[in-house]
Amino acid sequence: MDDIIWFKELHDLELEEIRQLKLYIRQGVFPDSDWHKRPSDEDSEGITMEEWIETLETEFKRLGL
Repeated sequence: MDDIIWFKELHDLELEEIRQLKLYIRQGVFPDSDWHKRPSDEDSEGITMEEWIETLETEFKRLGL
């Protein structure tokens, strides 16, 4: 699996990458590495994997996927 697509900003994703992420989520396939944007003392603006998946699912609906 190409983990790099998990770490792109949503506006940087191509439609095919969004489709690939949707497939990964349906299959329960997630990156092996720690989620790089997890909220921390240094980065309180971070996002958890669960929040990112919610964001992606909202975008899937918006795109009619």
